[in-house]
Amino acid sequence: MTGKQAFALVQQTGRSQAEIARLLGVSPMAVQKWRNGHPPSEPVATLLALFRERPEVMDVVARMKGLTS
Repeated sequence: MTGKQAFALVQQTGRSQAEIARLLGVSPMAVQKWRNGHPPSEPVATLLALFRERPEVMDVVARMKGLTS
């Protein structure tokens, strides 16, 4: 997955870049790097693809990480 593809997936989630960064366990700067074309690691790319295919997984991950109110 290219950085541009990863960033497009982030945008498609409808969540903020900061929130997606927290869900993925990466820095907000990493998300910005994707925007500039730097590819994500393979595990992160896999999670992004999973989020695209199964958006409800984002909620599960958020609960697991204690990110929900």
